[in-house]
Amino acid sequence: MATGKTSGRNLPYPLKGDPDTIAPDIKALAEALDLDLSLITTDTLAKRPSFGIKSRVFIVSGDTAANNGLIFIDTGGAWIAVNGNIREGQIAALAIATAALQALCVTTAKLAEGAVTDPKIASGKALVATGNTYMALSKITSVSLKNGETVTWTNAEARPVFATVEIQMSPKKEAGGSSVFAEVHVGGKLAANPYINEEVAHPVRIPVTVLVNAGESVTVTNAGGGNGLIENVWVSSRVI
Repeated sequence: MATGKTSGRNLPYPLKGDPDTIAPDIKALAEALDLDLSLITTDTLAKRPSFGIKSRVFIVSGDTAANNGLIFIDTGGAWIAVNGNIREGQIAALAIATAALQALCVTTAKLAEGAVTDPKIASGKALVATGNTYMALSKITSVSLKNGETVTWTNAEARPVFATVEIQMSPKKEAGGSSVFAEVHVGGKLAANPYINEEVAHPVRIPVTVLVNAGESVTVTNAGGGNGLIENVWVSSRVI
């Protein structure tokens, strides 16, 4: 009987000194090849054969619900499970419940007019985060600025930002009306002079984008206009 075994498929072959048993040796090789060619077999886990034939696949069936569908690959030195964590039962157990998703949904009610209030937009609150950039929205005043009054926003970041200052101005026609002039200073230097004239019927929101270095301040001033008011000022900033 042949006593030699190949290193890959474990096929039998005669070694020097083995008795000349041609027919049994051929039969042993044929049976080994027959088993080797059946690379995919199915049965219960308890009937899984011993490892030792590389690339053989064993699929568990006719077993318990927890075991059925398990797939193993024979490395020649061990059986390795390849799908132990992705079978239907495990996916079902880890599924995100509908209720959990609904709680996180942005609904129409959450976006309804008046639902997003000033307290919900805290100064410096990050609205979008991607890498080293973000958008922050700060409503820096809700008190009308009369002629000569100012409001200031400071870049608290350790690097420059692009700041968009939105100034809501009203000619206050019910009080006689007049043009409204604003001055936007950055680091003490005049950066913009937005204005509206007395013929404007409704408040106007004018955006001004400026570069603000770390620690610098943006100052908005009602620079004249009689009864005209700066009603609100918002600042949104993006880190460079």
